[in-house]
Amino acid sequence: MSMSGRGVGVALGVIIVFLWERPGCAFFLDLYKSDNETFSGQAPIEEKETELIFVHIGAKEFTVPCKPEKTDVVIGMNPTYNWNLENGENLTLHSGASLILHEFRAEESGRYTCSVSFTEEDQLHTMTFSHTVVGYHIRGELQVLLIFQSNSCDKSLAREFVRSLHTQLSQLVSHLHCELVSGSTTCFPTVEKPLDEFNLQVELKVTPFGKDWDKSCYPQIDSMALECYHSAVQKNLQEAKEAMTEFMEKNKNFSLETSNGSHVSFVNTFFNFLEDAKCQDGYGQTQELQSRCPDCCTLCPPGTYSVATSGSCVLCPIGSYSLHYGTVLCISCDNNWLTSHPGARTSADCLNMRVPPSRRFSVLMIAFAVPPLGCLCLIVICCYCFRRRWQKRRSSAKVDGQTKVQEEVPTSTTVDEQTKVQEEAPASANDTALVATEEHRSVALPFSSSEHPNNEGGMSPPPSKLQPRALPGLANPGARGLLSS
Repeated sequence: MSMSGRGVGVALGVIIVFLWERPGCAFFLDLYKSDNETFSGQAPIEEKETELIFVHIGAKEFTVPCKPEKTDVVIGMNPTYNWNLENGENLTLHSGASLILHEFRAEESGRYTCSVSFTEEDQLHTMTFSHTVVGYHIRGELQVLLIFQSNSCDKSLAREFVRSLHTQLSQLVSHLHCELVSGSTTCFPTVEKPLDEFNLQVELKVTPFGKDWDKSCYPQIDSMALECYHSAVQKNLQEAKEAMTEFMEKNKNFSLETSNGSHVSFVNTFFNFLEDAKCQDGYGQTQELQSRCPDCCTLCPPGTYSVATSGSCVLCPIGSYSLHYGTVLCISCDNNWLTSHPGARTSADCLNMRVPPSRRFSVLMIAFAVPPLGCLCLIVICCYCFRRRWQKRRSSAKVDGQTKVQEEVPTSTTVDEQTKVQEEAPASANDTALVATEEHRSVALPFSSSEHPNNEGGMSPPPSKLQPRALPGLANPGARGLLSS
């Protein structure tokens, strides 16, 4: 790497170290600290529970043993038991080897810890068992829609009439192990007489989990208990529907006396029932229980919430948390603080994400200094790479030129030598032929034709084609002198 690139890298490192060591940059660690100086940015650690127990809401009685039946643990002599409930807050429960829960409620869901101390071989031993108890309910309720016609739409009168109607119907369904829940109320004018007649629409909801609703069922999670629960739900809803239908058919006209002594009548013109199979607020379907009970809704654990329209548990958004089971609305962090992750369970997960004014200058310096320096380093690296490539191409071009010159010089030398040899070869051949011809002539002159027996007619034989001849103009001057002499 070139000196310029190294210099830029060193300068960038020095600037970053300088900015990081300033006091204003300590906020990177503060983001993950809570008010008690503990790091809480990590997700909550999941502890393996010894046993997961589901109890139906409203169960008349349920027993939680300290030592699970499937655990092969031997407890020594003189055991003492201590129970503790962790559900947003720690509650100490005094009980024996088993914890008995009566009329189970949603707020009793949580992590139960049983500590048992006993003596064995003259030594004191302590063992702890954890049980997560979660409430659930079987889906099933009855939606009731009632419409009454009246000559008044006064809000106070309508509120008084709905209160009276709710009291009468509640007494009716409570004997059938059901509960009546009030819904919305709407008043609007009729189409025929919009100025004189009004319709009062009343919505109610009947739940099958009243007092002693499961008196015939054994409160355990197995096939027999679930079938018994389903039968009890359907039986209670059907009996409540029949009772309310009979009541509304017998009571069409309801009269209400006002404060001035006059009477306002509410005449029932319509009523209808709709069986609904939605999870209640704070409940949702989970995989742990849905495999055994598809119609069961479980209380949403801490860190989640649920409304009746969703049907599932949703994580609390960032900036909020939930402490208990069955939360309908998550609690917002104080001072508009945020959480590091969705699904926070305690207020300790709330963090102060805001940067103090004294530290904003360093943050701005880092934000504005690092990007230009990074771009500068990138430009220097690109220029360095381009220069290296250019130098490599230049050196390779020089090497190719030298090799070409070295190849051309011997070739031209060889051509010159061949040309010189070709020019010298005919000259020497001509000289040799001329000398041979002169010698031949000088030798043949003294002899006559009679001395050659093979020569007939006294004529000399024709010269052979292979006999060399002297070419005109190429004879050696020495040979010419010989002939003239």
